[in-house]
Amino acid sequence: NTGPELTDVLPAGLTLVSASATSGTAVATIGTNTVTWDGVVPALGSVTVTIQATVNAGTNGTTLTNQGTVNYDADGNGTNEASA
Repeated sequence: NTGPELTDVLPAGLTLVSASATSGTAVATIGTNTVTWDGVVPALGSVTVTIQATVNAGTNGTTLTNQGTVNYDADGNGTNEASA
């Protein structure tokens, strides 16, 4: 499908270092603190995307939370039109 299947913009307080995946392509865009992953999850399988980041100075005592967005082809037409 066109476009990334995962997009994760890291929150303020973290600085992106790198990203990797067990299959497909993980891209760490340092300037925007964003990780994207493009690939296929095999039937009954899984893919692990590993994001490495550092905790910024001055975040002591702060709770940092992170959530990515998954894009997928809900109707099987070859285009990612849905997200979760």
